[in-house]
Amino acid sequence: MNIKRSHRKRYVVLSLLGLVIIAAVVIVLWVFSSNTGQVIDASSQKDSQLAPYLTYDGTYISFNYKSVYQAHDEHPEDGSLELVSLNASTNYEKRLSVAVQAAPVGGMETISAYQMRKTQPAVYTSQQLTTDAGKAVAWLKNDGTEDTIFIAHGDKVATLSFATVGRVDDLQTEANILLSSFQWKARQ
Repeated sequence: MNIKRSHRKRYVVLSLLGLVIIAAVVIVLWVFSSNTGQVIDASSQKDSQLAPYLTYDGTYISFNYKSVYQAHDEHPEDGSLELVSLNASTNYEKRLSVAVQAAPVGGMETISAYQMRKTQPAVYTSQQLTTDAGKAVAWLKNDGTEDTIFIAHGDKVATLSFATVGRVDDLQTEANILLSSFQWKARQ
């Protein structure tokens, strides 16, 4: 009789454990599928209400950017001449920062952010670019979460930094949109 009780007890415990696991899986699938539907619906409604691109018209530069970003002029404290932050209204973190600074002696290659990327070839890959705005170098983080572009123009350098969490977006597409419209303004 003890053997039957032991088997019955084990059967009940295993059955309850199986039901708990199945319930957990169903709840997780339900939560993720309903959130995904809401996010897709919300973003498609928002995108249809906004123009595809907006224009930033600053003191030294101007450029177009996707309408999912909200631009915020910042008060530069690091010696930058102009600084704008753009944060995307998406369900994940995506941001863009554009700064203009006086070119240091030795050119853009001597900027600390440039040097940091150059000294980490296992993390960053560089590409030489020719743009209408001038000589540029793009530093692409190998995991796809960051693209930073340095553009020299006379006595100034612009730094365009795109960042996101994980490989959610193709940052190269975002960079190309901005680069195709990026313009230096006549000296003030």
